[in-house]
Amino acid sequence: MSIDLARVLAPIGVAEFQDEYLEKRPLVISRGDPLYYADLLTLEGFDEILSTSHLRPADLRVVRDGQESAPGSRACSGALGLEEVYAQYREGSTIVLPFIHERCRALTELCAALSAELSSGAQVNAYLTPRNAKGLGTHYDTHDVLVLQLAGHKHWRLFEPPLRLPLPGQPFKKDEHPCDAPLQEFDLHAGDALYLPRGFVHDVESGDSTSLHLTVGLLPITWAEVILAAVESAVEDDSRFRESLPPGFATNADIGGHAEQQLAELLTHLTAAICTRSAMTNATAAAWSATSAVLDRHLLDLESAGTATLDTPVRRRPSLRWRLAGDDAGISLHFHGKRLTMPPCLEPDLRFIAAAERPFTGRCLPGHLDEDGRLVLVRRLLREGFLTAAGAPALPAAGG
Repeated sequence: MSIDLARVLAPIGVAEFQDEYLEKRPLVISRGDPLYYADLLTLEGFDEILSTSHLRPADLRVVRDGQESAPGSRACSGALGLEEVYAQYREGSTIVLPFIHERCRALTELCAALSAELSSGAQVNAYLTPRNAKGLGTHYDTHDVLVLQLAGHKHWRLFEPPLRLPLPGQPFKKDEHPCDAPLQEFDLHAGDALYLPRGFVHDVESGDSTSLHLTVGLLPITWAEVILAAVESAVEDDSRFRESLPPGFATNADIGGHAEQQLAELLTHLTAAICTRSAMTNATAAAWSATSAVLDRHLLDLESAGTATLDTPVRRRPSLRWRLAGDDAGISLHFHGKRLTMPPCLEPDLRFIAAAERPFTGRCLPGHLDEDGRLVLVRRLLREGFLTAAGAPALPAAGG
């Protein structure tokens, strides 16, 4: 079963989540269904990744009571290296597998779905904590998180955010951000979920059994990023912004006052120079680039693309996020963070291919291409990863 934002949040609806919780306040979802997220990852699956993926020290973290320790000088691919990790785990340390979505197909698909739905990046870390232990110290994250409890349970304490929606360059500082009484305390059990906006301080401790949870980091595109990128583009295009301040501005009040007037004039020019459409186009491209590409069997498609015929069953890659955009230059197909631009006459064929829910063959294309043209198009989309070979029966040919 595929998983998307709606299933992650159920029974809370996506619209309610975006209106009432997103970047506003925490959301705790209790289900009483310990197997709700079992198709994403289980304790057995984590064990298999840890024991068979030939992980090296750079691929994992070991933390205890807020202190991180090296997982051993040896590579963790051998028995001795893995034993060093487990020795620390037996002493109460949490094993963290960052970017576990790169090793698990279901989590890759989850990240792709969330990225597309929220127009943001997504990544997943896994945390395995022994009973009655605490891994990370009290802190806040600089990105929103969805916590999915897979096994065991953990006790959470949430505190007032000292800074609303901190940027990546504004990390939690224990000395500057003291914690008062908790805002909330609760337990997350297997099958439960938590949404936590960035900036909410929290700490977590496992209960009387091993705990495994996923932290899905949501990496938004902020207005700050869009504005800074637009300013940088304007600065690169206009040399006036690259001139230095007048000599003596820091020591001569008259020169400093004139410099202040110049700054006001430059800011007026800057506002006029920023193209909002271009800035949003770049932000849209960044959002599409953040979507994970799911390219299973693509190597096999590359090997067979050259021998594909008009009767070879193909299909649009499942769960692929795409869009079509047309202009005077042609029709553009956007997917996997790239753009393929083709002649406008191919629009009917591309829309048919993109919308097809069942396998089809090149003979099914509804446009006006001849047989050679149809074959070229199918082979190109196989090579680019938009199409993949399908073993199921195909739709009848156009007109058939």
